[in-house]
Amino acid sequence: MPTSNDERPQTRFERAQAEVRRFQEEQDRFLGMVGFDWRSSPRMDHGEILTHPLNRPASMQVTQRDGRVLTLSELHQYFVYQGTLCGVPPTPEGDLVTAVKTAQRLFPTLGQRPVVLEPTFHTATFETQPGRKPFPYPLIWLPKICTIAVLDSTAPAPTSTPLYSSAVVIWFQESYGMATDPQILEQLRDIEWDRHAVDTTP
Repeated sequence: MPTSNDERPQTRFERAQAEVRRFQEEQDRFLGMVGFDWRSSPRMDHGEILTHPLNRPASMQVTQRDGRVLTLSELHQYFVYQGTLCGVPPTPEGDLVTAVKTAQRLFPTLGQRPVVLEPTFHTATFETQPGRKPFPYPLIWLPKICTIAVLDSTAPAPTSTPLYSSAVVIWFQESYGMATDPQILEQLRDIEWDRHAVDTTP
């Protein structure tokens, strides 16, 4: 009994053609996403190398008081008051909760119990316009940049024996970039790592 084209087995040539079409469709989707073809992008030739090319780059490190070295492996930052067109929140609680929930969303396997470093809050009195009454409550706000970081240690947490342990740490600073505030660095040194870290692999 004759079979339709859909029912008969594909020949090797037809399978190869189908594979080429799938590959081209994937390339078209890729180009639509990033806007360039990596196969024709500029190259930097390193010649012969003696170390693995995908080793971690130099990064922020903090040495804790017990000698444990913490290395930054991931970093997410955002402006705390993005979208605040006027006024000031009466308390910083909502922004602190947002930071924790953002960490949990970004790092679901690590961020369920992030460490939140205690910030130095800003306070002031403020008149919206000369002669008008000031805000009905004291103004208090956080440093403007929330930093959510994953810190790694090559020593495991005490629960098992993997290669690494990691923790998500949240802190607030005044500008984008690495932490330079002595208060933040001191708190990083004092993190109870065995309490907060989870075992991970690289």
